[in-house]
Amino acid sequence: MSGAPRLTLEEFKARLPLLDIVARHVRLVRKGREWQGLCPFHKEKSPSFSVVEEKGFFHCFGCGANGSAIDFVMRVENLDFVDALQRLEELTGIPAPRREGPATPAVDQDLYAVNAAAAEWFAAQLAGVQGREARAYLAGRDLRKAQVERFGLGFAPSSGRALVDALTARGMSLAKIAEAGLVLIDEERGRAPFDRFRNRLMFPIRDERGRVVGFGGRAFGDVKPKYLNTSETPLFHKGELLYGLDLALAPARTARRTVVVEGYIDVIAMHEAGLPFAVAPLGTALSERQLQRLWKLSPEPVLCFDGDEAGKRAADRAAERALPFLSPERSLRVAFLPPGKDPDDLLRSEGRDAVHRVVDSAVPLVDFLWSVAIEGRPIDTPERRAALRRDAVERIRRIVDPELQRQYVTEFRRRLDVLMPFRSPGRKQQATFAQVPGSNLRPFDDRERLELALLAPLLREPRLLRSLEEDVASFDWQIPAHQRLVGHILEWYARSLEEERSAELDADALTHHLARSGLGEFVDRILGDRSSGRYQRQASSDELVLEQWARLRGKSELRARARAAFSAWVEPDGDVGE
Repeated sequence: MSGAPRLTLEEFKARLPLLDIVARHVRLVRKGREWQGLCPFHKEKSPSFSVVEEKGFFHCFGCGANGSAIDFVMRVENLDFVDALQRLEELTGIPAPRREGPATPAVDQDLYAVNAAAAEWFAAQLAGVQGREARAYLAGRDLRKAQVERFGLGFAPSSGRALVDALTARGMSLAKIAEAGLVLIDEERGRAPFDRFRNRLMFPIRDERGRVVGFGGRAFGDVKPKYLNTSETPLFHKGELLYGLDLALAPARTARRTVVVEGYIDVIAMHEAGLPFAVAPLGTALSERQLQRLWKLSPEPVLCFDGDEAGKRAADRAAERALPFLSPERSLRVAFLPPGKDPDDLLRSEGRDAVHRVVDSAVPLVDFLWSVAIEGRPIDTPERRAALRRDAVERIRRIVDPELQRQYVTEFRRRLDVLMPFRSPGRKQQATFAQVPGSNLRPFDDRERLELALLAPLLREPRLLRSLEEDVASFDWQIPAHQRLVGHILEWYARSLEEERSAELDADALTHHLARSGLGEFVDRILGDRSSGRYQRQASSDELVLEQWARLRGKSELRARARAAFSAWVEPDGDVGE
């Protein structure tokens, strides 16, 4: 193909078989002179995506995506223009146009070949005698052979020249091996070249097209650093790559979801848990380029980090980096794993559902930023409240989109107005928090206190549901975590009635059901929370609880009668607009 004449860009586009290229990703059905199918760029149930082959363009009437075969490949495979041309050449055999200037592609192809050979060699060492310790480590993390092979894991033995000798024996030059970042050469001391990675579990790092561009290595034993990446090379740029992106592309586009975790093993655990759209940065905070790549895949990537202080700081750094680039179409969501557990710990101890619950409970970015702004801040004096207001709003000013910035400022000011000190003699007041599983710290306001006070008696005495089921189901629960909890309580109650276990409506049975649903810690906090003690003391007996609900019911009925009377007064004949 190298001897084939190069085409101009327009000639290249005219010769591309658009229909065949699109059909690799979309099931098309002929409709007259067009071909139609479900759009690969957004979720839809009825086809709005069409291809007009004779004119060489595609168009989606749902999301507006349109263009040529080049545009299609750029979008569907997340490639830039130059890479899209090269990809189309590979797919079709049609020589793509080249920019004028120094020829570098041949050098890059050599580096790809060196990295591919190294990945193959590392995988062979993992399967061999020297990989015994690494295999034991993987078995201890419950990583199945299928996942090990899918991600191409390998092992770098402790010998100083094993890799360089293997690659040079295959005819690869020492200069290329060094340029790929796989060997170190100490010319000043006159030492022989030696392998960069030694006695490490090896993770090939691939670009979005699945080509190995570098490696990450996890050390065995007391070696620093614990994780070592390929140094910067013509192919490897740490701030631009995402581990697992090649495998996440198709699932992320289909689900319109992306999950960002902290490490290589975390990504593999997410795949094992049935979340194949997970990726990870390469041991550093998310960069602007990485965020832009994520937003191409989904409008609200989920940051799912460890629940310790380091994980919270990592989420905060990512949020800070994202602020200037937020828009109505681009944001983040944030979830934290239970303290002391990473994804594979949670997967092994509690199963796939537990991992899904954490990811599904991710909160909007505004809630995370709010929790960071108020955590631990004293609010017992006007000066401290003014400082909190200033600092909280000042950070939001980094949002560049003017309308979105206004919305954030308005929302923060509304929350700050609600956040008032709860007086307690002799104690410095701070914002108080309740931890919801998988979500962020949130302040108690009066509405949340009321709902907690209504929930606590039901958790202690579930038999009250015999009298209050309809009231609980119709009540306007405004706190999302409480809505979820009430749903599980009513589900348990209905199932108990169906199975004729109404005599067993005791707190232990309900608590056991909620714990299996991942709400055990949340329930413990509600029952142990003192912030709603005023309400709980009032509800010290069944009669008082029923009386409290009766008052709420009476207010609701009064509002309903008032709305009905107003409607009848406005439209006495029931005819609208006449």
